[in-house]
Amino acid sequence: MTDFFDQIERVWDTIKSGHAPLPIVAAIAPERCSPDGAAGVWIRRDETYFTLRVNEMRLSANRQWYSVYDPLVLVVTEFNHGNQRVTVPSVVGPNLIRKQAAGQTPRHGSLLLDTRVTGPHPYKGGDIDVSVSFYQIERKNYAEVLFSVVERLSSAIGAAGQLAMIARTGAALLEGVAGLLGLDGTVMLAGQRISLTTSPLDPLKTGFYAMIAPPVPQRPSALRVRDRRLCISRGTNGNDETPYQDSDFVLVGISGSDARGDDSLLPFHDLKVDALMALWDRTDGVELAKANLIAAYQQMRKSPDLTQREASALFDSWLVEFEEERKRVNQVGSMPDRRTRETPPELSTDIGNALRRIEEKSRLNG
Repeated sequence: MTDFFDQIERVWDTIKSGHAPLPIVAAIAPERCSPDGAAGVWIRRDETYFTLRVNEMRLSANRQWYSVYDPLVLVVTEFNHGNQRVTVPSVVGPNLIRKQAAGQTPRHGSLLLDTRVTGPHPYKGGDIDVSVSFYQIERKNYAEVLFSVVERLSSAIGAAGQLAMIARTGAALLEGVAGLLGLDGTVMLAGQRISLTTSPLDPLKTGFYAMIAPPVPQRPSALRVRDRRLCISRGTNGNDETPYQDSDFVLVGISGSDARGDDSLLPFHDLKVDALMALWDRTDGVELAKANLIAAYQQMRKSPDLTQREASALFDSWLVEFEEERKRVNQVGSMPDRRTRETPPELSTDIGNALRRIEEKSRLNG
């Protein structure tokens, strides 16, 4: 992966050494984000999860999008996970955009909204570095094939409990992206490395960052975020906000949460299901269920994908569910095991009486 990052830095240095207008990365201040609480909220170490999203990607009308060029956004996130530093690459290309846009993909406008890049992950302290690169790639058949492979690899990385896959597939993904960047007609429109925490005295907070390709706004301080969409204030009073449409841009947001919300996707969830099912085995069911619960809790405590606070709260909720299921088992077990005999129909009774009389006559005559 080091060679790949060196290549990106060389391209970016070339852009900066030329005379072409440079893109900007604007950190939108919390007071310029709405609704209240959308930005500026602390993400606490070992207590809160963070999630990174591309909240908006917009293509302006100053390029031949989709007739000559395809857009590609590469986001590489570095953060502490468990007891190691991990790097998670993610690619947003035309295939993902077409999934979100019904019908024919528009050439201009907002093409991507609130797409998760990585997370939720427990914040383990330290810096979170986010490298965002925005490219235009000339549309050719062999480029589209490589696009498809790269996006499929990207979608397989960073799922719940699967960060170990990065060591096997992350390098392949970045090699595919490097192949795309090496094609004739590939142009880097904007790129920046963003450090979300610059010092121990500057804690990690939720917020938004806009990476804007030239032409850039003359007053970056006029940029706003309203309901996760980039806007700009054209006047002096700040009340006349309109969606920003003057340039190609990518709006990246980091959010925080106290719970993952997807614990059923983590590996230990199957042990909980096995524990509930084992209760219905009347012989050794309870002991087997307890063993499964203990094994699940041990996995939860060691999992780098859960905070210790949520692991405890989640297990407490499982114990409540376990007791409720055991009550159902006991209730079913205490039901009387007697079968109710239905009153036979009148015709059946008559036939039965007739057969008995025939049997009695046969015995008497015999």
